[in-house]
Amino acid sequence: MTDRRTIANIHWQIKLARGADAAPAGIVTDYADIEQEIRTIIMTPLGSVPTNPLKGCDLLPLIDLPGEQAAPLAAQRIYDALALWVQRIELGTVSVQPVAVHHWRVLVPWRVKDDVLAEFQTAEFDIDFVKDI
Repeated sequence: MTDRRTIANIHWQIKLARGADAAPAGIVTDYADIEQEIRTIIMTPLGSVPTNPLKGCDLLPLIDLPGEQAAPLAAQRIYDALALWVQRIELGTVSVQPVAVHHWRVLVPWRVKDDVLAEFQTAEFDIDFVKDI
């Protein structure tokens, strides 16, 4: 386990491991910290945070819609959730591409807010409702 007093970064968080039996593995900082925050907001269903039921992204109602109908709705919901909950980034146009039934690829172009010279980074996530939620 990393000692908090040895971390030199202002913005950091514990690296989240995926899977039921995975243990946290260190910390994430810089852009990895922001991308983890983006993924966390996207993958958090509304109502699942007891102390803040409005935190997250409302994607579950779209799970059974055909991909061509769900994609623009999901992109808008993801954009709205990230604009509300991840205050330190400026967003580009979010895109959602259906990959298979209950499986989407999400592209989130972003850059650090107030850094007008920075290039947009693109966070790419696969959302598989069968495995992830």
